[in-house]
Amino acid sequence: MKNKRRAPRFAPGSVSALLEEGMGAQRRGDLEGAARAYQRVLTKEPKNPDALHLSGVVARQRGDLPLAVRLIREAIDRAPDVAVYHANLGRALAEAGDADGCIAALQRAVELDPSLALAVYNLALAYESKGELHAAAEHYAWAADGDDGVPEAAFNLGNLESSRGRVDEAIAAYERAITLRPGYTRALANLGYALQKAGRFEDAAGAYRAILEVEPSDPEAQHMVAALTGEARGRADAEYVARFFDDYAARFEAVLVGELSYDTPAAIAEAVRRTAPEGARFARALDLGCGTGLAGRAIRPLCDELVGVDLSPNMLDKAREGGGYDALHAADLIGFLSARQDLFDLFVASDVLNYLGDLDETFALVAARSRPGAPFVFSTEAADGGAFQLDRTGRFQHGRAYVEAVAARHGFRVESCDDKTLRKERGQPVHGHLFVLRAPG
Repeated sequence: MKNKRRAPRFAPGSVSALLEEGMGAQRRGDLEGAARAYQRVLTKEPKNPDALHLSGVVARQRGDLPLAVRLIREAIDRAPDVAVYHANLGRALAEAGDADGCIAALQRAVELDPSLALAVYNLALAYESKGELHAAAEHYAWAADGDDGVPEAAFNLGNLESSRGRVDEAIAAYERAITLRPGYTRALANLGYALQKAGRFEDAAGAYRAILEVEPSDPEAQHMVAALTGEARGRADAEYVARFFDDYAARFEAVLVGELSYDTPAAIAEAVRRTAPEGARFARALDLGCGTGLAGRAIRPLCDELVGVDLSPNMLDKAREGGGYDALHAADLIGFLSARQDLFDLFVASDVLNYLGDLDETFALVAARSRPGAPFVFSTEAADGGAFQLDRTGRFQHGRAYVEAVAARHGFRVESCDDKTLRKERGQPVHGHLFVLRAPG
């Protein structure tokens, strides 16, 4: 017996069929096809709220935000109690830069349907964009709750709690994100970092190992497993350093200066002043690992020309915003120095050699690019003894005798070496040294 032909779900050409056709096209990414289907509905029924709403969603996806807002508002005028209409209006208003309108629309969506986790998540994003952190945290937690919770909501909650110094709460949020999305590598990376801050080093290593199960070549996870397990390494992977500081750039100065009592750039600038006769200036200075420009801004009054180099494009964007540099280069400092033929009268490196264990190649290149007698001023974290070691923080520490021996090997004279508290780590001072070397000649 032949199978009977299945009847269509909706009568061809009906409003329901056209709406179904449009939504199918939207799911496939065919926005033109979706728009045509919804327009055919509106030709039949100009006030159809579903067609108005879905046309607005298509307009938002195509980047026409004024049209999107107008169409979705028309849908709400026809059917004011449909939660998803308000949710999508909030999303369009957010993209249009109307934070207050976005919040009002999303609040209404959530009032109508508290189970709309994505609307709650978007409301949390809107609150955070306005700096209303308590409300943002509450809504991230709400959006992350339940079996259908939004993993990104838990992840963002972890980031928010971490930025507020609430490490235990951040750990719990990252763990929730990973429960909702097993193998969530960004959450695992941030969990590893939070566990380090909490002094839970074995658990941190476990988080980084979990990343390697998903992405075996991940440079951050490889580096941090080495750091946390005592594996010897000569330097940090450049891709890891670039990615770490790209993620850190937006809050770098607020955390380092505001929370960790970081004043090394000012100390470097004072050391530079001591190296030159009163009133003298340096014709060309190079800020190695310039970051957001803290050290560069401190030494700028002493230089005629200031060049910065850093691995992280996001950090360089911040340095560019802060001004003071005549040129900025996105590069690994060893690769940058190797490719140059010009000379500099001053080199500074603030908390940069922490990511280079073996200093031989760096010192050789600085010596090769130095004018006779050029100062090289930099900070190091102090090692308990020996040459250099990779600490559980992921940064390298250097013994004073080792630095002095490498300097001598490349013709530098050690002009001074001062003990220095570089910043705080988990509330404790991080001890280091502030070196002033003098290039050969």
